[in-house]
Amino acid sequence: MNKIESIVDINIRLHKISRLTINSFLNSLKKSNAQIHTTHHILLAYCLKSIDLIEGINKLYEMNLSENAQILIRTLFETNLNFGHVVKLATENIDNAANEIMACMMIREAHKTKQQNLESNRLNKISDEFLKNYSEKEIKNIRQYGFPREKIIDRAKNDNKEESYKIMYKNFSRNVHALDFQEYFVKLGIRDYGETYDEKYVLRNSAALNHAHTCFYQIIKFCCMEFEWNISDKLEDIHREFINIC
Repeated sequence: MNKIESIVDINIRLHKISRLTINSFLNSLKKSNAQIHTTHHILLAYCLKSIDLIEGINKLYEMNLSENAQILIRTLFETNLNFGHVVKLATENIDNAANEIMACMMIREAHKTKQQNLESNRLNKISDEFLKNYSEKEIKNIRQYGFPREKIIDRAKNDNKEESYKIMYKNFSRNVHALDFQEYFVKLGIRDYGETYDEKYVLRNSAALNHAHTCFYQIIKFCCMEFEWNISDKLEDIHREFINIC
């Protein structure tokens, strides 16, 4: 296998063990009727989203649809940033973290449904209760950005991931906004615009998959510690394989 195929294989195995683990954990919660904190529900939701994303990324790479996979990698990066912000808030005060996240969700959702003429009296009532706790400037940011009330670049800076932002978010915006002409010229067999594409392809996809692995691994590693999932050794073995390849 080449480097790209090797990283995809590692991410497939990482996804498999993570999917089995969270499914088992959720089933055990259901059977025992165990009650967990709202903030833990939010962390699990982000974890499950990251598992779905890495599965989609892996499948798209297996189908040689790397440009489309990179759209999901950009989303995975944003999921990682939001997850990290939840962890930061929960470390400071777990109850406040839950209130902040739910407030942002309800206020933004009420604002969006109003814009689409789909107003819900119940949603508006809940949103109005949360609105009392924020200034006009804060409300404006919530309505524009949702949780955590700031631009993606600011989230990345606050989490020391500005360099990753440049690669994962800014660079892959080409794929999101259909500006990845060079890649598709090559797929069409037009080489006039893509003399250096082969080299760029390897570099671009190596960077994409490296960041996808790191974002996903960080989320799963934290959940292993927080929810006492007994897969830490297997997780570290897979991650060491990744480090050796890179």
